[in-house]
Amino acid sequence: MYTFRVRETLQFACDLRFPSTTSQQEKTQVVDDLILELGLKNCVDVLIGDAYASESGTGGTRGISGGERRRVSAALQLLTSPSLLICDEVTSGMCHSSDLLQCRFSDIGGLRYDMLKMI
Repeated sequence: MYTFRVRETLQFACDLRFPSTTSQQEKTQVVDDLILELGLKNCVDVLIGDAYASESGTGGTRGISGGERRRVSAALQLLTSPSLLICDEVTSGMCHSSDLLQCRFSDIGGLRYDMLKMI
């Protein structure tokens, strides 16, 4: 996954998960909606990267931030509008703006998701 860009990752997962009867335009719209809803617009053309990259640029492929990586991971699960999504500490280690992320998770694509925040 670390060699894909954010949009490529979501589009590839969408192509695999949606039925072949779904048009490419519909799939692209789902991906675009998730990108906007989860605040990934600024990093759609950035490589995901890997866990071995360091600040100095050695040891791996540097990519998106940890928070963006978590949002991409959540977007991969939200592609098919699951009826139940269990997230364990989805925002742990993220900055104080994670409450905004939780609000975004709760209302995606016009569907209302109930969230239970564990402290």
